[in-house]
Parts: sequence; structure tokens; C-alpha cells
Amino acid sequence: MIASSVLFLCLAFSIASAQTQRAAQAIPIAQRFDLSPGKRVIISDSVFRKGSDRLESQSMSEFDQLARYIQARPDLEFEIRGHASNEGSPDRNLRLSIQRADATKEYLVRAYGISPARIKTSGVGDTEPLTANVDEKSRAKNRRVEFIGISSITQRRLTREDNKALESDGYLSVMQNKVEARAPWDDNWQTAYLKMPIYENHRINTYANSRAEVTFFNDNSKIQIGENASIIVYSPNKNRGKDKPQETVELVKGDLLLKMQGKGGENFLVKSGGKQVTVEQGTARIGLDSTGQKTAISVLEGQVDLRTSGSPASEGTRIKSGSGTILEGGLVGVLRKIPDPPKLMEPDTALMALIKMPTPLTFKWLNKNRTRIEIAEEESFLEPVLDVTTREDSVMAKLDPGVYFFRITSVDSVGLVSRPIIKSLTIAGSLKASLFKPLPFTLMFIAVLLAWFSVLFSTPFEERTLMGWGVNNRNLLFNFVTNPPPFFRWLSSIKLPDWFARFRSSPYLNVNHQMIVRGTRYTAIFLAVLAILILLKRETPVM
Repeated sequence: MIASSVLFLCLAFSIASAQTQRAAQAIPIAQRFDLSPGKRVIISDSVFRKGSDRLESQSMSEFDQLARYIQARPDLEFEIRGHASNEGSPDRNLRLSIQRADATKEYLVRAYGISPARIKTSGVGDTEPLTANVDEKSRAKNRRVEFIGISSITQRRLTREDNKALESDGYLSVMQNKVEARAPWDDNWQTAYLKMPIYENHRINTYANSRAEVTFFNDNSKIQIGENASIIVYSPNKNRGKDKPQETVELVKGDLLLKMQGKGGENFLVKSGGKQVTVEQGTARIGLDSTGQKTAISVLEGQVDLRTSGSPASEGTRIKSGSGTILEGGLVGVLRKIPDPPKLMEPDTALMALIKMPTPLTFKWLNKNRTRIEIAEEESFLEPVLDVTTREDSVMAKLDPGVYFFRITSVDSVGLVSRPIIKSLTIAGSLKASLFKPLPFTLMFIAVLLAWFSVLFSTPFEERTLMGWGVNNRNLLFNFVTNPPPFFRWLSSIKLPDWFARFRSSPYLNVNHQMIVRGTRYTAIFLAVLAILILLKRETPVM
């Protein structure tokens, strides 16, 4: 009985150990190492022999797993920083720490084929101990190497000396629907999120009915990414290596709307279809077709310079505001005027600025090209409730009550776009609801009752006919006959209830007759004006 129990416990322990081992093997490598901003990987505990740069065999498994992490992230560059304990002179320890970093690099390159261009090495000697060098165990911890991610374009460390993350180059300021991003330290695409930091060599993809906007910290310039687009953000920083991409952004497919401030001390460069587009200030739309060969450039404000990537600036072509061109087959097309914006016919812009529009609302225009109309609740237009490109001359939109922005542009046969017409409007709901809003209707009704009340007490509008005049004791006298207008004669003929007659003839009202009439009349006018202002209230149009 006892023997069988012991056998059962041993068997259970073996099964549990096997399950634990399988679970440990199933843990992704990405979870064990992290070289993202603000992170570093430290390998210590007798990594090196005392006074040597030779890697100990018991540390090889740790290096092997780290190498697999690095292999899965081909865009990630990193620095290996060597450290030493306090045994020996500071100069010797500094040389030894550099040799240990170089030995680690040599092992990763030789054993795993990692490109040496991805690896920087440095050493700090014994100046940054992990723990006090009081015994052999603590000194063994300090004989170590640290791995720190670096920005591939400007070679800046992603983790600062205080272990905080390097400030990003920008952030995802707006996004809609499915947007994915991939940083150099990611092994796969990640779901993007609002305010997501954007670093060098960051890739961003949008999908159908999806859009995004990146705002850069250096001068608050923005790039809006259209649907089904793909870009690589290299860096807006000018301190980059000569062997690194000089472009700020590469457009892989889709279209971009650039809104450049030109305050960062450097031009904004976009690579598209083998050409480099330089924008210092202004707004331009760049679209690359699905083949990656045809690029349409429309300059809406400012100017852009075009040149083949790597060619001298003197060989460029300048495109000024209101013009555009097509790049195809490595050649710059003929400069041409961008199309005129559509002529908006409905809704009437003057009426739209005064009243709230009913829904459904018809937009009608005159345009010989295709027309794109976008309606959104935000001026960025990155989350449109309607986005249609059509050859028709009108579109009907059914909108919920609220404030909206709409943008209308022309798109010609080669893909150049016009300057947009951008305005705002307020939707009040159905036509009946816009005419009979409860509050202004109630105020107007009360105003009419008060006005009638003042008429019953006094006839404010009377016609007087001069019958004659004369002089009496040096006083000029006129003889008038009062003749009220027909409407007021009709009001006076209405038989009033007895209680109202008694109320009207009370002594108090007789004494304060004029004051009551005037107060009632002014109150009616005030309420009527207030009702009209509420009906006409709306947001100021955006031009």
C-alpha cells in the first residue's frame, strides 16, 4: 500500500514536471526580453571569468535565447555595453569592459549571423556596478553585459541613463477603425491606439474605412494617412547617419495629406515611387497607386521640390501652390494646374450660416470632374460619417442633429485634387422639428398673448384725423378724431368675460394703467426677440 502510494506520487511529480517544462518552452521569447524604450536586458552572474572577456558556458543558453529574440526583429538595432567589477585598475577595467562587449558581439555575429551593422559596443569599466563589490558573489554580478535598444536612424539610445524611455518623435493624434503599427522592437504588427508614441523606423498600416494622423513634436507638423495606406516613419530629426534614409516618411502605398509648419529647422522629406518630395511649409496631398509606380502630387498651399532620391538638389523640380504633377516610371510629368473646386449650389451658404438645416439634406454642386464629399463631426475629417467620390452632381445625407463639417474637392482624371471647400453646418433634425422647437415656440406664444393683453388695455396704434385747428388765448389747438385700424376695432368688439371687465376697471390698474401697458408691451417684445435669437443660433462657419 505504501509502495503504491510512493509510486503514484513519483508518477504525479514526473507528469507535473513535464507539464511545467512544456509550459516554460511555450513562453514566447518576446516575453522574456524587452528592448523597447525604457527597457534594457542585463545578463550577469558569472557571464565572464575573473579578469577575462571569455564567455562562460553556463551563460550560453541565455545568449542563445536573446539571439532568437533579436533575429525575430530585423529592424531593431542595439548597443552592447560591457561592465567590470572593481578588481584591478580603472583603466584596465575600462579596456576589459570594452573587450567583453566586443566578445559578445562577435559571438552573436558568428553563431547566429546577426549583421554587425545592427550592433554598437561600448564599455564603462567599473563605474556602474549593479551591487557593491564586497565579495565574490557581488563581483560576479558586476561582470556583465547590458543590451539597450537604439534608434536605427540617429543612433540614440531608446533607454536613457535614468532608465526612462527616450522621448518619441511624434504620436498618433487621431485614428479611426483598424490601424496597425509595428515598431522595430515588435516581432509582429500591433493594434494601434490613440496617443501611441511614434519612434524612428515605425511602420503604420491603415485598412478599409480606416484613417490615422501623426503629429510630430519638433514643429507640430501633421500627416494624415488615408485608408488602405502604408507608411514608414523614419525620423524628423536631422542628426542621422549618411548611410541612413534621409526621408522623414516613406509612402509605401495609399495617400497622405501633409500639413507642414516648417518650424523644425529642416525640410520634411517624403519618399514615394522612387522620388523625393520636399515640403518646408504648406499643404500637399501625395497619392501612390497600388503598383507603386505612379504618384500624384497636388500642392494646395506653399511649394514642394521633387528630385530622384540621392540626386543633387539642383536637379529638382519645383511645384508651386495650385499646381501638381504625376510621377511615373521614374520621370516627372508635366506640371499642370490642379482642378478647380466644385461650385456648391445647395445648401445655400448664406442660409446655412443663419439657421439650423433640416435633415435629410441635399448637397448639390457643379463640377466637370469627379467630386469627393466628406462629412464629419470633427474638422480633421478622420472619422467621417459620409465619404463618397462620385461623378454625380448631388448627394443626399441623412444626419443626426448636431454640428458637422463638410469638405468637397474635385479629383481630375489623373488623380490630382483641388483645394477643398470646408464649411460647418448645424443639423436641427426634421423640417417640422426645426420650425417648432419647444422653447422658442413657447416664448413666441407667450409674447403674442402679452401683446394682445396690452392691446386690450390700450390701443397702441391709432389713426388720428385732423378735423380743424384754432387759437385760444394764444394757445394753438387741434381737433382730432380717433379712428382705430380695422384689426384693433375687431379686437375691441370681442366680448370679454365679466371677471376680466372687473379686473380691468380696478382702481389699482386705473392708477398704473400706462406703466402696466408699457411693461407688458416691452416684455412681449423681449420674449419675441429672444425666441428669434434661439431659432437663429448656430456655430460660426469654418472657411
